[in-house]
Amino acid sequence: MFKRGATFIFLLSAVLFSCAKGGSKTVAIVIAHNNFRDEEFSVPYNYLLKHGINVVIASSDTTIAKGMLGMEVKPQMFIKDLVVDSLNGLIIPGGSGATVLWEDTVLINLVKEFYKRDIPIGALCLSPVLLAKAGILKNKRATVFPSVSYILKEYRVFYIDTSVVVSDNIVTASGPQYAYKFAKTFFKLLK
Repeated sequence: MFKRGATFIFLLSAVLFSCAKGGSKTVAIVIAHNNFRDEEFSVPYNYLLKHGINVVIASSDTTIAKGMLGMEVKPQMFIKDLVVDSLNGLIIPGGSGATVLWEDTVLINLVKEFYKRDIPIGALCLSPVLLAKAGILKNKRATVFPSVSYILKEYRVFYIDTSVVVSDNIVTASGPQYAYKFAKTFFKLLK
C-alpha cells in the first residue's frame, strides 16, 4: 500500500506484463505530470494489478511525475503514444494538476476514440471535466469534485452529487475518498 509522502517509481517492463495474472487486458492510466492526486492513481493502479490487469502509465512527459502528496511516478510513455487498439480501458486520476489536462487536445481526441469504440473510460475528482469537454458526457449522468460541478452543467451533463456514477462505459468519481469504490466499479466494466 502507498503511504503519504513516500516515493514510488513505477517501472513496468515486459517481465511485469508477462507475469500479471490473466495478462490479457491492459489499461492506461494518464496522470498530470505535476500534482496528480496520489491515491486516485495508486488505488486503481494496485487494484487492477491485483486482479490481473496490465497497467501502463502515460503523461505529458516521461520524466518523474509528482503527486500532490509527494508520490513520484515514472510514466512509461507520452499520452500521444497511446494506441487505442492495444488498450482495454483508460483511467484519468484527478488532483489540482488535472486542470492542465482539460486543454490537452491529444488526450481529448483519445477519450473520444475510446468512447466511440465502447472501451471503458474512468475519471476521478477534477478529471470528469475533461470528459465533458470531449463531449462524451453530454446528456449523461456523472459526478465530479463538487467545486467544479458547474462546469459539467455547462456541457449539458446531469451532475449527480454522489461518490461514483456509471453511464454506459464511463465511470466518474467525485474525490479521492472514493478511489477504491471507483477502482472496483471500473474493473467490473472490463469483464
